[in-house]
Amino acid sequence: MTRPNPGLIGLMRDRLLRALTLAWPLAFMPAWAALPSDIPPVGIDGAQAFRGACGPCHSANARHRIGPALQGVVGRVSGSAPGYDYSEAMKRAAVRWDDDTLGRFLQAPSTLVPGTSMSFPGLKDAARRRAILDFLAGLRAD
Repeated sequence: MTRPNPGLIGLMRDRLLRALTLAWPLAFMPAWAALPSDIPPVGIDGAQAFRGACGPCHSANARHRIGPALQGVVGRVSGSAPGYDYSEAMKRAAVRWDDDTLGRFLQAPSTLVPGTSMSFPGLKDAARRRAILDFLAGLRAD
């Protein structure tokens, strides 16, 4: 059975009912709940970002792996963690690791320390870099 042509009045009625059906929940929602600025941004877990980008070679504790341990890296001078055999380039760089230098190194390691033996192409995603930097800042040396 086909539906007869509703005409202009019927079409307007159908559209109004459809609009009310979709919009009625908004009438019961508090005004602040609909504002996008009140929705907190979804953050990136720094530990998870570290495990994915750095974890295959580095540890977050004091044990060296393929790369040096990164516990207490913030404030340390490049190439100076005891017990790790650094490349000559990293030893010569004498970079003090802080938020800025670690951020630049994570973005493009061989640009900051040419000749580094770290075979990591860099992390282009600024949000992931920020999450890792915040995570590293919390890894205090014992």
